[in-house]
Amino acid sequence: MTLLTHNPLEDKLSLVLVPLLAAAGLRVLKLIWNDESSGRALFDALHASPGITLPSNPEEIERILLRTNGAYAIFPKFSSLKNTAPNDFALVKTDRFKQKCLFTLYGFAWDGIACDIRIGDYSGAIPFDIGAELASEIKKHCDTASIASSFFITNMIQPLGQALGPHFELKEAFCVLESKGPLDLMKLAIELGADLLIHTKKFTVRTHAKSFLKKQLQTGTALDKFKNIIQMMNGNLGPKDVFSPPVHSQKRIRIVAPRRGYVQRIAMDRLMDVKHRLCSELRAAGLLLLKKIGDRVAESETLAEAFIPLSWDAQILQNELRDIFWISSSPPEFRPLIVEKIKGGFRF
Repeated sequence: MTLLTHNPLEDKLSLVLVPLLAAAGLRVLKLIWNDESSGRALFDALHASPGITLPSNPEEIERILLRTNGAYAIFPKFSSLKNTAPNDFALVKTDRFKQKCLFTLYGFAWDGIACDIRIGDYSGAIPFDIGAELASEIKKHCDTASIASSFFITNMIQPLGQALGPHFELKEAFCVLESKGPLDLMKLAIELGADLLIHTKKFTVRTHAKSFLKKQLQTGTALDKFKNIIQMMNGNLGPKDVFSPPVHSQKRIRIVAPRRGYVQRIAMDRLMDVKHRLCSELRAAGLLLLKKIGDRVAESETLAEAFIPLSWDAQILQNELRDIFWISSSPPEFRPLIVEKIKGGFRF
């Protein structure tokens, strides 16, 4: 069984899901579209591990999968990876959604898929109705091919987890795989993973599947699998000091709340623009969001930290990042991470 979820703009979820499911005994492959923006973030995060080489040769991908059950790879230009599911389901990329590069499904023998479809109100994101339409489109392929499927429409009104930037996203994955990471990232990984365990008949009761995945995190089994996968790709994961920047790093600045209240909104467009500008100049740069939507803050409390190149003006960036957080006197309306779950029509 091979799983590849669609490629959202920021795909740190795959850093956690691949080793978590591989440790559970599933064969999991994450293919990355290196030459498109939707796959670049994951590619950069993996390459924050020194020496890593992502395979694109089908034989090399298969060799790693046989040794580890999990692999990250660059999408092959041509492939001998044969899909045994009916209806030529190896690649699904319909014209209706092709421009967004929202998803790619690719695999050997499909036992089931769980797809994360992200919606938002910022540029590059899709609205709810388009996300639901996309789920329906993939669901039709799955039902026709007799593949068990489920689709999570998730609300990206703010980044998943805390980390932004390749170096920090890799370290954050470490943290989650030790069962210490941000709860939203951990929750979504467990929800998606539990569905895959059900689809592939590893479990019949969803609560049992979720408990099993949590145990994989708590015991360090998933983390060991992650190390194993990276080592098979010649990578060196380095020290375990989760959120410390590299020694040659740069300036570390704090963004503080201008007044007390609640984080009402995070301006995603501006936040992602800052992140891309930082990381395009220095891969080790990045941001950590210490407060997120709904959190209560005191005046001058730290909202985020940024690790920036020495040449950058810290005061200008502090002002820019402070405006990204909207603070209000009352808490915002609750908006769940998982907006809707759609189940496929085929069941075992």
